[in-house]
Amino acid sequence: MRIIQKDIKAGTVKVQTENADDLWYLSGIIGPGDRIRGKTLRKIKIGEEPNIKVVRKPVSLTIRVEKTEYQDTLRATGTITQGPEDVPLGSHHSFNIDEDTTITLMKDQWLSYMLERLNEAVKNQNHHIILAVFDREEAHFAKLTPHGYDYLSSLYGNVNKKQMENANTADFYKEITSRLLDLDERFKPIRIVAASPAFYKDELTKSYDAGLSKKTIFATCASVGKNAFDEVIKREEVQQALHDERTAQEAKAVDDLLTAIAKDAPATYGKQQVRQAADAGAITLLLISDKLLGEEKEKGTYAQIDAVMKLVEQTKGKILIISHEHEGGQKLSGLGGIGALLRYKIA
Repeated sequence: MRIIQKDIKAGTVKVQTENADDLWYLSGIIGPGDRIRGKTLRKIKIGEEPNIKVVRKPVSLTIRVEKTEYQDTLRATGTITQGPEDVPLGSHHSFNIDEDTTITLMKDQWLSYMLERLNEAVKNQNHHIILAVFDREEAHFAKLTPHGYDYLSSLYGNVNKKQMENANTADFYKEITSRLLDLDERFKPIRIVAASPAFYKDELTKSYDAGLSKKTIFATCASVGKNAFDEVIKREEVQQALHDERTAQEAKAVDDLLTAIAKDAPATYGKQQVRQAADAGAITLLLISDKLLGEEKEKGTYAQIDAVMKLVEQTKGKILIISHEHEGGQKLSGLGGIGALLRYKIA
């Protein structure tokens, strides 16, 4: 994401989206009551009865957001507050925000977590990390994203299972290296995480590229497959190396919450219980699923969650939006999509 202009005192930020991840960031920032200004297509009636024609015309509009929907694209729907003379004020319009879209977002109040998400979106531009999990028979590759990981591809070797070392296994490790070289050329990652059960990573290094070695973290995983990526990003050595990466941060935060709940430490979950903790000023870290935020916006009950977040900010707590697309987010969804670590227990 590129920030074109920012005036927080005036409540306005003008941004240009540059990739699909930017839409995810914005989906957690834009909420009911916000105003969006930008260029969009609008159906306009031209002429008079009975010869009226309806055309789609590019116009500059400002809408007051009523709800948002985020799937592959981000759609913000609301009422028009400013526009050309032939567009009636108060009528409804939807902004479709895609990659390479420029909008000005206006808020009455920018909370700290919103500004942090903007900064993360800027920082993560071209800030890729490739994940690889493998053994002597199969390998899977993914790209770490701010909201989990995107599965890229897989390899399967032709292995004689009666022989641990043979030409087939050596060639397969060379194929893995070749695939990683291709991904390195394509994405220009700052890190590559290569994980395997047992000693397979040692075998890979025998045919590994020297240039890749400088940016590769070798780790251990219990199994190989698509689900192994969730395990890998939580490994201590990987989290240490990727401590600034959002997915690792989210996974650790959810695990900390679950541990606190299991040990009867100061923590809580569920909308009603979290609201009580926010009213008491007891929340140090609020965790909210992006899925829950989306559902509340669609149902028209987002104001209740928004009020909790504002209370947390006012009492010097932090807010972390958790993606539902990785294992940590799925665990949080199992708790109702919202939980908090507390300064002290709430009776």
